Amino acid sequence: MDENIESIEKFIAHQFPDFVASLVAPLALVILLLAIDWRYGIVSLFGIILAFVVQFLGFNGSAKEKMHHYQTAQEDMNNASVEYVRGMPEIKAFNQTADSFRRLSKSITDYTSFVLEYAMGWQNCMPGFTTIIHNIYLLLIPVGIFIGMGAEDYRTYSLTFIFYLVLAPAISGVLNKIMYISESFTQIDGNVERMEEVLSIPVLQNQDVGAREQGHSIEFDHVSFSYDTGTSVKALNDVSFIARQGEVTAIVGPSGGGKSTIANLISRFWDVTEGCIRIGGVNIRKIPQAELMRQVSFVFQDTFLFKQSILDNIRMGNPTASEAQVIEAAKAAQCHDFIEKLPDGYHTMIGASGIRLSGGERQRIAIARAIIKDAPIIVLDEATAFSDPENEYLIQKAFEKLIQNKTVIMIAHRLSTIRNADQILVMEHGQLIEQGTHDTLMERQGKYTQMWNSYMESISWKIRAGKGGAIE
Repeated sequence: MDENIESIEKFIAHQFPDFVASLVAPLALVILLLAIDWRYGIVSLFGIILAFVVQFLGFNGSAKEKMHHYQTAQEDMNNASVEYVRGMPEIKAFNQTADSFRRLSKSITDYTSFVLEYAMGWQNCMPGFTTIIHNIYLLLIPVGIFIGMGAEDYRTYSLTFIFYLVLAPAISGVLNKIMYISESFTQIDGNVERMEEVLSIPVLQNQDVGAREQGHSIEFDHVSFSYDTGTSVKALNDVSFIARQGEVTAIVGPSGGGKSTIANLISRFWDVTEGCIRIGGVNIRKIPQAELMRQVSFVFQDTFLFKQSILDNIRMGNPTASEAQVIEAAKAAQCHDFIEKLPDGYHTMIGASGIRLSGGERQRIAIARAIIKDAPIIVLDEATAFSDPENEYLIQKAFEKLIQNKTVIMIAHRLSTIRNADQILVMEHGQLIEQGTHDTLMERQGKYTQMWNSYMESISWKIRAGKGGAIE
């Protein structure tokens, strides 16, 4: 997006005026060449035509296709370079080198190979074109001598001959500008196509009928969803359940089971492929987007904080909240103490003056956002992932006040945090395979029982020194 928009802007602002000049100048030049003395004009035009013939003798394939290949190779190399820079900590940690990063190495090799092949394809014709254009006067000299042999008015003949010898070098400047402009047109065509690919992505259809919900229970009615519409692989497959208002619905299961997908679909970050999702009995497609966002609070596992003050970051949950309300929410989220220790307290800028927050601190600020928003639906995606045991207990105590009479969707890997949930959904491979309370699921001796037993074993797992100091 950034590079293509910049290229389009540069073309419109700077190169388009040159394009107009490149159209007018050749026409004026041809008229001038033929108007003063048609004989010299025809010789000059012959030199121009000969130069273009030599130029396109070496042209092979579609210019548009080659430019598309060039731009694609360049974008792949740029993207791979950015990814490599972002992944430097992992590369250093595992003692890898740039050569081991296959995508970067391959993208640079592909780009280099194409550019060299493309450039070498013009190694004969381009110098030939340049040589002829810059030396059209060599064609004019013998013609001028021949005309001079029969000239009667040597003064007029001399002025005309000298004029064309002076004009000949100007021909190369005009034609070179045409060549560069035509290349820019080919390049900008590719840029526009790439922008159209983004702009043609269909927007989420919203009926915005303003239907009024009856409560805030969430119902998944035979929901299926695929991130890629061109594949048969489904992230969710025929999932149905009801998360009732005033209850906690926990979602557990192996990685890739579809837990986070359920959370994202509730807020219409994507639209379902099949089935529908209802809030208070109303299809979420009939709820205005702004109203839907007001009803849902999120605490994601990956928390993003803006380069603003901590006060403003928390206040995003409720822009009209006073500073006192922000502090109250921060206390409930157990982040007031560490905020007070920062240089400027709640007015400390995130990322400024070397201010960096730990994962747990960032997560608690995100929880404060959710608390101050006070939305009727709360989605917690591993909200205590970065908390130590003490703060995890305090945050869960804060949740007791936060979730009163609200619809709570809680995604968790620590099964101990959802043991008292009103219902537990067990997801695997995008399907809802088990549903019930902790005790009910334990009695069934199914997938949840296996997960619980494994979780309890992991808690009791210890490292101890064996014989000879070896770790067992």
